[in-house]
Amino acid sequence: VETIKQELAQQYPAAHSLTIEFLATGEFLYRTHQESDMDYSPVLLSYAKALENELMILLSRQGHIALEGKYTFGELVYILRKHTAYTVLVTGVRPILKLRNNAAHHSITSRLTVQAVRDSLFEEDWFETLWD
Repeated sequence: VETIKQELAQQYPAAHSLTIEFLATGEFLYRTHQESDMDYSPVLLSYAKALENELMILLSRQGHIALEGKYTFGELVYILRKHTAYTVLVTGVRPILKLRNNAAHHSITSRLTVQAVRDSLFEEDWFETLWD
């Protein structure tokens, strides 16, 4: 996991250390079980926690929330939706929120679903949009 943390910290120098922890956990599980037929919910939840952490930091930095507050992913998306400046961001994170809720409560998450989320976060640079 340490190697993955270092790799991600280099790839995302603007990321909060807690975000890197969440991403590294998800990446470790994903890479370790990539060929497995397991439930990938823990991987998806780790990625979602990383995104949730960065959303909290963004909204706090913009003065929309207090960083020490306790907000759910859904509440953060609701706050984003109230501000037109975040329209593109909301479009990207709402599907992840739905998948995250399913993974946390009542469904099995496939590798293909996690791959799609992973691609949107890493390949389409959703994290980069939070740091601009």
